[in-house]
Amino acid sequence: MTALPPCCGLVPGGLPKVELPSCLTENKWGRCAVLKPGAKTEEHLYPWFWNPDQYIALADGVSCFKKGQEYTHGGLSLQECLTLKLTVTSRSTSSTSTQVAFTGVKWVGLRCKVSISETDACLRLDLRRQAGDAASSCVRKVNDITDGKASVVVEDGDLEGCHATLMLLVEDGSVVAQMPTVIGGGNE
Repeated sequence: MTALPPCCGLVPGGLPKVELPSCLTENKWGRCAVLKPGAKTEEHLYPWFWNPDQYIALADGVSCFKKGQEYTHGGLSLQECLTLKLTVTSRSTSSTSTQVAFTGVKWVGLRCKVSISETDACLRLDLRRQAGDAASSCVRKVNDITDGKASVVVEDGDLEGCHATLMLLVEDGSVVAQMPTVIGGGNE
């Protein structure tokens, strides 16, 4: 059996044990211990959030205070050691204005006619049941915007009255604007 790396928190054969005499602790778990008032130790001490006068001893590295313990949590797993930093950016191209917006929406039966603010970008119009899912498109064909106008036709008459989202897309499918609507009317 191959041992997992210590960062996993599961080490067959046991985590390395650190000695912390029971006479110094009120409670002792795998990775931490509550010290008795006035107790001194070489272990790292941290104030307890709920009582800053109470200190918690934390075992160094991947060690623990109990012999033979193969699994524990408390700063050992990768999920507990890393904090992700996410940066969200737009994939829209520089030729696409971020100020593009719908200026008019009109339903005629199951045909939706839209007009948009001025742009020199090549845009397309789609209508989706779920904005983030291109497969949820409910139109016969995604159409190009020409002279600031376009229309799309809903394929399924049973969708009349359902909520959907009008989508303005650039050539690679990135969304530059969207607007909720009700199929067959409601946004005139």
